[in-house]
Amino acid sequence: MARRWIIATAAGEALGIAGVSLAYAASGRGLLPEAPAILAAGAWEGACLGSAQALVLARRGVSAPRWIGATVTIAVLGYAGSLAAGTGGGASDAAAPPLPAMFAAAAALGAVLGALMGCVQWAAAGHRIAFRPWLWRSTLGWALAMCAIFAGSAIVTDAWPLAAIALTGAGAGALAGLFLGAVTAPAVPKA
Repeated sequence: MARRWIIATAAGEALGIAGVSLAYAASGRGLLPEAPAILAAGAWEGACLGSAQALVLARRGVSAPRWIGATVTIAVLGYAGSLAAGTGGGASDAAAPPLPAMFAAAAALGAVLGALMGCVQWAAAGHRIAFRPWLWRSTLGWALAMCAIFAGSAIVTDAWPLAAIALTGAGAGALAGLFLGAVTAPAVPKA
């Protein structure tokens, strides 16, 4: 079961972050309006991840629509927060912050969103998941996952072709999903 969970989470994040990467790049190039593109990207990532995980959880009595809805809600909230903070937009050739600062910010953001995600997903699971283990594992898992996502975005520039940006996003998303899946797998209820 753990292997299926990890694979599903990695696949969902790979597909989700590939789409997110394209949305950021397209909005940064003026091809799409920023706010709608970024919010749609959040919905896309949440739907990809939530759907992949729901396939595994369905055998455990968890409602797929509720799980997916919870995951989409927190993902969109996270991307809305990035817009409100002025950190939305596409790839940039501007100087990036020092790596330790970038990873600290990524881990902090991931932990906050992971805690929110953990609470909302737990409620959506109809309490079929133990709250405390799920909460702390979601928090830690998202802190690590966000570091992988930020690392992938840090190497992309505006000059890259969209296909290369999408592939980099998919790779970063797969790594993020592996971290998230491995950390949260022990808290997923057994069949």
